[in-house]
Amino acid sequence: MDALNLRVLNNLSGGSGERLRQNVDAIRKSPYRDRFTVFANLNFAGFAAGWGAKAAAQLEQDIKNGAIGLKIFKDLGMTTRKADGSRVAVDEPMLDAFWAACARLGIPAFIHTAEPQEFFNQPDMHNERWLDLALFGDHRNYMPDKPKFEQLMTERNNVFHRNPKTTFIAAHFG
Repeated sequence: MDALNLRVLNNLSGGSGERLRQNVDAIRKSPYRDRFTVFANLNFAGFAAGWGAKAAAQLEQDIKNGAIGLKIFKDLGMTTRKADGSRVAVDEPMLDAFWAACARLGIPAFIHTAEPQEFFNQPDMHNERWLDLALFGDHRNYMPDKPKFEQLMTERNNVFHRNPKTTFIAAHFG
């Protein structure tokens, strides 16, 4: 790290609950405790009525346990499902209590929404990511059963507009 002039490394995949506490404890016990930090993550299991308040309480505990922020992975909006099997949109109203908790706690919410835009287009000679799409079929998001890129960006922007007191970091320059 010193040779690269890297002063602090932030683990964006710190988890939540006991896993996060163990990650933070390992850092605190190491001789490099001032060189590493951890962000908490959401567990979307059991996403149904009341989930937002429960997740906000877990986030508050994760911050007390040493997390310095929150990382939202790209599965929100794309593959995360409610208990009834329907898609959890990025701007799902049940998440509002959670975004408000981020603002109240004064922590950033690092949000990764969607995939590269080209992954939502056909893999043809006009698509600069055609090789990725040809080699890795799971990168293909242009299927009819998947949300469109523009829809995901609109949902993300709705979250930003509805939560002006929350500090968001949009991955990959938004």
